[in-house]
Amino acid sequence: MTDIVYKYDEIINFELESFCSKLYEMVMKRIEQMHKMMYEEISAATELTGNKVDARGTKFNPDFLLDMLKKMEIMFDENGEPNNLQLHVSPATYNQIKDQKFTPEQETRYNDIIEKKRRIWYAKKRYRKLSYIN
Repeated sequence: MTDIVYKYDEIINFELESFCSKLYEMVMKRIEQMHKMMYEEISAATELTGNKVDARGTKFNPDFLLDMLKKMEIMFDENGEPNNLQLHVSPATYNQIKDQKFTPEQETRYNDIIEKKRRIWYAKKRYRKLSYIN
């Protein structure tokens, strides 16, 4: 819970700037709390499902990304392209990975993972709607 504290004078004089400033501060703290709770829940869920890849203590590299990708369920659009692949990392981790490139072997591994996920997606898709009408 996040509180807003107003002085009596602020209320009597209706200091709009002070009100807006405190309201903004309260909202930002609440958003920060919600983000923390959300990521704690996501972490707990991925731990329970066995989808967690722990890279603590090591420098992030493309192989970790590929390990994560291998564990994810991926959806594809009508053109067969992966839908909304997102990676949520801290700013420090982002700075470590933003300029990294795949080696040819890693590129091949990435393509193999995506192709396998695509085949699984299409196989499941056939069972998601009635396709056995004569």
